Amino acid sequence: MSSALLETLFALLGAGLAVTLTVCCLLWRRVRALTSAEARGDRLESLGEPSMTVALPKTRVEHRLTEARYEVARRLDDLAGRNLALEARLARIETSTTEAAIAILSKSRPARRIDAGHPTTSEGPTLISVPNLATPPSTTSEAAAELDRRFGPIWAMADEGTSTELIARETGYPIGQIELILGLRRQLLAGGTGPDG
Repeated sequence: MSSALLETLFALLGAGLAVTLTVCCLLWRRVRALTSAEARGDRLESLGEPSMTVALPKTRVEHRLTEARYEVARRLDDLAGRNLALEARLARIETSTTEAAIAILSKSRPARRIDAGHPTTSEGPTLISVPNLATPPSTTSEAAAELDRRFGPIWAMADEGTSTELIARETGYPIGQIELILGLRRQLLAGGTGPDG
């Protein structure tokens, strides 16, 4: 959903709540005027002109007061139902926008593999997970091929003389991880089983 549609729905919700409060205030004033007239001895002030008074029999005042109470209760129930319906719509809109945002974000970002890392003896957070390079001698060439597949573009950029900052900016990896990847390549080349050798 677009933000303009959400703004419109929120504006409608706010307007509905404002109308609800206004109607409740007017009905409350009406009930209060009826009850205060009953307490003053069967005299009811006119809502239009406060100086005019109308004498009503007690039974008629009670009847009008009862009718006004029922009307207030009916209107409050109606407004409460409308408010619940608006809240349900708002909840559906929020969930759909959240799902849409998650879908957009998951499509726009390529999935990146994150190594779980190994527990360390030091206390505190681990900033970069260092992979365990201890592999059996028979799978060293397979590991080198896998690393070449995963980090080949980074190694190619480094071979072209690109700085680690620029590589980090273009690949989305942190600078420290780029330096770790390049150090891993140097270690593989020093061991004699690199992606090139």
